[in-house]
Amino acid sequence: MLAYNLLRKIICEAVPSGLNPNEISLKGCSQILLAFLNQPDFYEQMLEAVGSHVVGRRPGRTEPRVRKRRPKSYPLMTRPRGVA
Repeated sequence: MLAYNLLRKIICEAVPSGLNPNEISLKGCSQILLAFLNQPDFYEQMLEAVGSHVVGRRPGRTEPRVRKRRPKSYPLMTRPRGVA
């Protein structure tokens, strides 16, 4: 949770005017942060790089709540393996 909040804070600082922070790629931000980790003098350049990772509109991204695995056609094991 701490890392997620750190990335979101960096994204909020890096957002160019007129953009929503949710339009910046979280994965891109984490990759840029790791690339600039050993270069503390380049903070402004890092923010510019993060701000450039804009993702497009993604409407309807909710996934349905369903079971992905189909039930097997075999009966349940109700006896010990040695007996079965």
